[in-house]
Amino acid sequence: MILTPDSIESTIIAAVRWVKHGVEVFGAVLVTIGVSVAILHLVRTLAAHKTSEFTGARLIFARHLALALEFELGADILGTAVSPIWD
Repeated sequence: MILTPDSIESTIIAAVRWVKHGVEVFGAVLVTIGVSVAILHLVRTLAAHKTSEFTGARLIFARHLALALEFELGADILGTAVSPIWD
């Protein structure tokens, strides 16, 4: 098999697209984990009758959401790097 510049380029583009999809899925998993952990913390707080302490649940969710958004931004950058749209 002879590698041409076009075949190498298409292989790299395909690989980067798979990495992009993997990073997007990881970001979605982080959001799901953050929601789950925040809800669990909120339920524990309500069960302990500490209704004024919602800050912990909000901070837990905010940390997961911020990290997930950074991964989603990274995925967008990867997608733009291999197939920029000039419109």
